[in-house]
Amino acid sequence: MRSHRLFTTRTGQFVLFKYTIYTLLAFNIYLFAMNGTFTETIDTAAWVAILALFEWETHHLKEEDWSCLVPST
Repeated sequence: MRSHRLFTTRTGQFVLFKYTIYTLLAFNIYLFAMNGTFTETIDTAAWVAILALFEWETHHLKEEDWSCLVPST
């Protein structure tokens, strides 16, 4: 039986770790929704959204897409 590449490569291990963290954060939002106040839930969800947007911006956007917006010196 062959191991899946997600578990054997260094990049795959990082992706697995990242998705594990996002899963735990989503579970944290769920716990706040069930046991916390509405504002605590919104605050926690907002931080996770900021984290997801930062990850999207730094990983998925190519530099060529936004470098034309920054003037060169």
